[in-house]
Amino acid sequence: MAEVENNLLWLAGFFDARGYVKLWDDKSQHGHYRLIVYMRCSSVKMLTKLRDQWGGSVYQLKHSARWIIYGNNAARLLRDLQPYLRVKANMVRNCLDLRVFQKEAVIKRLNRHTPYPEELKEINRRVQLIRQASTGTWQNYHQVLL
Repeated sequence: MAEVENNLLWLAGFFDARGYVKLWDDKSQHGHYRLIVYMRCSSVKMLTKLRDQWGGSVYQLKHSARWIIYGNNAARLLRDLQPYLRVKANMVRNCLDLRVFQKEAVIKRLNRHTPYPEELKEINRRVQLIRQASTGTWQNYHQVLL
């Protein structure tokens, strides 16, 4: 197994155990959810290496550190990990599918091919499916603990 693949396999296991995904409801853009991924651990050094590869920010907390990554970088990380995930595979797939649908809806809306209310209804339906599949609880900004 190549070193890169081995590292992704290890990171996927770590993410399955310690990773979180948020869908942040951007109130300024009705029906738009922003993808946020974060991971906590005690090693700032390890999280800094992840930040250097995928972007985002590392924050030192009182007893641990947190790596937070947003938007396109978060989607790239999830796409890279997706083939190796076990516990969170379906949730990650649903979040990435929602992100693609949102982008397609924006393109259609700009070209006025599809009425916005229908797209909004579908986005909300997909978010509800992600909520139902979640083992966590939804809190502020539609947070789901994966």
